[in-house]
Amino acid sequence: MVAITPTAERSSPAIQGWVIVARLITLMIFLQPFFIGLLFSGHSMGMDAHRTNAYALFLLTLGGLIVATVTRRGTPAGRTMIGEFIHLLVGIIVVAILGVLSHEGVIRLHWLHFPAGVALLAPAMSLVAAAQALYRPDADD
Repeated sequence: MVAITPTAERSSPAIQGWVIVARLITLMIFLQPFFIGLLFSGHSMGMDAHRTNAYALFLLTLGGLIVATVTRRGTPAGRTMIGEFIHLLVGIIVVAILGVLSHEGVIRLHWLHFPAGVALLAPAMSLVAAAQALYRPDADD
């Protein structure tokens, strides 16, 4: 007979997947300045890379939020992770709006877009911490 313990549940591949997703999101945010730096260095593909990464970042975060809401909402650690996904998604939307307005020339908001993009690293790192908290045996107590 196999006993299932809370510790065994927390080390499942699905939970490890949350840490991988959170770290991938953080990496994608970290790469955004490098992609736009390519543009500023004279490489026209920099804007396309920046835009494509932004779309992928939005979709990955939205997908993560939906899946986490469906699968992890029953535990306190899961609800914490869902909250971090929400904070990050709102931040991504705000940064994207600032970026689109700046690029389209409607209003020059690069001075807000750049630091707001860097500020996304804070909720991304909080998401990583929340995903890692799913491993702790006392996370749902």
